[in-house]
This record gives sequence, C-alpha cells and structure tokens, in this order.
Amino acid sequence: NFQTLYKAQDHAEVIVVWWQILLSLANIAFGACVVAAIATRFVYPSVSLEGRAYSIIRVSPLTLERFLFYKFLIWLGPIIVMSIVLFISGTLAVGGTTESVITTSIVAVAMSVGITGLGIGVGAYYARFDWDSTAQVTSSFGSLLFMLFSLAVIGLSLIPASFLFMLACVPSFADQLPTYDYILGIIGSTSLIIIINVLAARRALAAGANFIVTGK
Repeated sequence: NFQTLYKAQDHAEVIVVWWQILLSLANIAFGACVVAAIATRFVYPSVSLEGRAYSIIRVSPLTLERFLFYKFLIWLGPIIVMSIVLFISGTLAVGGTTESVITTSIVAVAMSVGITGLGIGVGAYYARFDWDSTAQVTSSFGSLLFMLFSLAVIGLSLIPASFLFMLACVPSFADQLPTYDYILGIIGSTSLIIIINVLAARRALAAGANFIVTGK
C-alpha cells in the first residue's frame, strides 16, 4: 500500500524528502495501531488467563508488582521484534533512508514499551479470573479502554517523532541549526518519546497492581 502511495520520486528532491517523512510517520501510526490490536489479543488478557491459578500466585513470595513486571518483560521482547519488523518494512517500502530506518527503530522500541505496559496494566486493572472462555476477556470493556489509551500514547509519541524525523532526515532543516542545537534537538525529541511511553507503562502497571490489591 505504501509503495502505491509513493508517487513523488519524479518531483524535486525536497518534495521527495518531505513526502518520505510523511509516509514514514503514517507508517509508524498505522503500524503502532496494528501492534496495539495484536497486544489486545495476546498481552491484555495475559493476567486474566492465569485463571484459577491466580490463587497460587497470591500465596507465593512473589509480589503482585513483581509479577506484573515479569509479565511485562516476557511480552516486551516479542512486541519489540514485531514492531521493528512492521515499522522498518513500511519504511523500506517507501524508499526510506538509513537515517529513517534508524529513527523508525528507535520509535518502534519506545512505543513497544508503552503498548506492552498498557496491555499488562490495564489487563490487570480489569482482570477477570472466573472466565469460561478467553473471548470473554478479549471482548471486555477493558480491552476497549486499552485500545483508546494506546491510541492516545501513539498520538502523543508522534509529536516528538515528527520533530525527530525532520532533524534526522531533512538536510536543509538540519543545516540551519548550530551543531549544539541539532544534537540537543535529537537527544531531546528521542528522550521525550521514551519518557512518554515509559511513564505510560509505569503508571498502568502501578494502577493495575494497586487495583488488584485494594480493589480501587
């Protein structure tokens, strides 16, 4: 689909560069939504799928915070791999540069942290251990909220990601900035993407653990 959209290669070089950035950002947005949808099916219900075995976890020395953190770590690796494959495939499909591929990889890893943390945290908050079918978990109100929270995090992450792509992939834009400002912009925008997703993951995990323990 992105190859079909890529029609600007015969225009001026500046137009081609900006068009690639636009398609790369669209690729990240659509790819992140795909990852969130897959996480809804596999990551979100992972806590509830403990089922009746959850009582064994409660009497073990493992704290709920540590239990959710381990769940997060277990799912983070597969989600990162899937995100990188999806995001980079789309970037290469539109003829992205090496800088675009590197930038896309950074955003993919950061968003994976946020989506996985939200999946585990929201899944714990709306955990249901007395299910008769796993479909009851994946089709619950909590899964809808997880998708909405994921879309919010994706939208927030795209703001600094846009600036990061402009700095890394538009030579004319980067040449106008002093070296110090350029480096500061790269570090700042990258850090902001990471902070948004890490905070979302930590807040969701903490809220999920707290609700299981206290019920509020």
